[in-house]
Amino acid sequence: MRRQFRRELALLTAQSEAIVAKLQARVVELESALNGKIDARLAQIRDGSPGVPGERGLTGEPGPRGEKGDPGPAGADGLTGEPGPVGPSGVTGERGAIGQTGEPGPPGPRGERGESGLRGEQGEPGLSIKGDQGEHGERGDIGPRGEQGPIGPSGKQGERGEQGLRGFEGAQGERGERGEQGERGLQGERGPQGERGEQGPVALMPIVKTWQQDEIAYRGELVSHNGSCFQAIKDTAQIPGGKDWQIVAAAGINGRSLRIRGTYSEREAYDALDVVVSDRAWFVAKRDRPGTLPGPDWQIGPSGKKGDKGLLGERGPQGATGQDGAAAREWVAVKVDRQNYSLTAIMSDGSEGPEIPLRELFDQFISDRGE
Repeated sequence: MRRQFRRELALLTAQSEAIVAKLQARVVELESALNGKIDARLAQIRDGSPGVPGERGLTGEPGPRGEKGDPGPAGADGLTGEPGPVGPSGVTGERGAIGQTGEPGPPGPRGERGESGLRGEQGEPGLSIKGDQGEHGERGDIGPRGEQGPIGPSGKQGERGEQGLRGFEGAQGERGERGEQGERGLQGERGPQGERGEQGPVALMPIVKTWQQDEIAYRGELVSHNGSCFQAIKDTAQIPGGKDWQIVAAAGINGRSLRIRGTYSEREAYDALDVVVSDRAWFVAKRDRPGTLPGPDWQIGPSGKKGDKGLLGERGPQGATGQDGAAAREWVAVKVDRQNYSLTAIMSDGSEGPEIPLRELFDQFISDRGE
């Protein structure tokens, strides 16, 4: 019974704790919702229009002075006031009159010039007898400077005189005599002939060697290739005939000559200047891959004049009788190919003959019937 009681008590305790936990969660949820509504309501109240101010209450007794608080932050700068109106300008005073300029005084009178004395008569030349030099007189006082008189008017410029006559040209002096030519000097003696130098080596052309693939030809070397002779312009490993080579002697036309190929065959490939024979005539290919003979890329060679018909020869002996040949084949049956619309001949020996296509005939028949 005790054990049963403990189990029931534990069960009731667990159930009570679960109910309490749910209630606590519900309370928290309700508090959160209520706080949200309160905040929303406060926001509406805070953001609403201000109410009518109430009456001023009675002034209470002053409380004790509190401690000095920290200085608050500086307030924002106030708005700049509009500039006041400009006052009226003061009246400008009148300018005084300019005084009159005094007249210049008249120039003083010029002093009179004394009369020149008469020049005495020139005495007769006589003996010059130098007398004794008299004593040097004292220097007189400087007289006062006379006043400057008025400047007289300028005189008119005189007329230009006539140009004088040109003087006579002097006579040309006589030409001096030519001096005599000096005598020619004697010719010097001829010097002795120098000794003859040794004979230099005989200039020989470099030996021409056959050009080999992957070998370097040095500048000035001569090589032969395809029947032609080339000289290297610079060190090179290129095939002769390019920009690194100078042709010395070409074989045939452009380094190529006629090449006899025998009787023409459609299965053979021919190049330019190949010569073939066909139907008792010979032809030369004008370019590589000339195509089927005869054609525009083949040049027929000249043929000789046909000779006169020869004399009839003697009749030869009759040959032996040949063996009987096989019987000729006959067309005895037909094999029909319905898929390809063709007929194949069956010969008398059981072999198949040529195939005859009929698709084009059926297409033509259908087309005509449709019209």
